Amino acid sequence: MLSTQRLIIVCCLFFTCSLQAQDYIPNIQIQANHMAHATVHGDLESIADHTYPDIVSMVGGREHLINTIRQQFTDMKNEQMYFRKIEIGMPSEVVMAGEELHCLVPQTIVLELPEGQMTTRGYLLAISQDQGEQWYFIDTAQLTNENIETILPNYNQDLKIPIYQNPVLEKVK
Repeated sequence: MLSTQRLIIVCCLFFTCSLQAQDYIPNIQIQANHMAHATVHGDLESIADHTYPDIVSMVGGREHLINTIRQQFTDMKNEQMYFRKIEIGMPSEVVMAGEELHCLVPQTIVLELPEGQMTTRGYLLAISQDQGEQWYFIDTAQLTNENIETILPNYNQDLKIPIYQNPVLEKVK
């Protein structure tokens, strides 16, 4: 009898934890889509708002980050490269990493180039420092399971960063 009660308690706790993790998904999707929209439309302030604070510090602060992104966008425009769309996929499970929450969010980026359309499939690392209210994002293109701890010392290695996939170019016919 006692073991049955313990099993029921454990199952209830597991079910509650699973529900709480799923509760984060809509907010992650809303904020990731906001970041994607900001990127496509050149809203540098919103991009900065969703950039992980430690990265903002690493690049020299918010204004420096905005100026750097502005220059990157200008360079893209000069090379006739434009964001056509960014699609956000379903976030992975949410895991604890020290005091933060982390998950991976698939994204598909489509760029217009003079020679055609380039599609990149990758992932954002979503990070919350306030139990899921605000989410920050890091593009994982330059991250590996080996180097991520230089940026995120408490990174939970249970969340495996997928291997970067090269972009695909569809040439103009």
